[in-house]
Amino acid sequence: MAILDEGPNVARGKELYQQHIEYVLRNMNSGKILAAGPTDGHTAIMVFATRDWAEAEGILKDEPFTREGVLKIASHYLWNACEATK
Repeated sequence: MAILDEGPNVARGKELYQQHIEYVLRNMNSGKILAAGPTDGHTAIMVFATRDWAEAEGILKDEPFTREGVLKIASHYLWNACEATK
């Protein structure tokens, strides 16, 4: 799980929004991102399916908002969340 804060290029958010949404949805549909979205403040949270931070960080490096500095990684955690049985 990554906590993201506003980055130095937050003003570019509107310009990159469509690319950001398409990228996040593509990774959600492939099962790499489980959940993502803004909080009620100036942060966002992204939950990954992997327990390997290097893999999650790679996804974030290619994500348009983090790649272009609209958002920046504030912190990250290995979260062993309970899951419902299928």
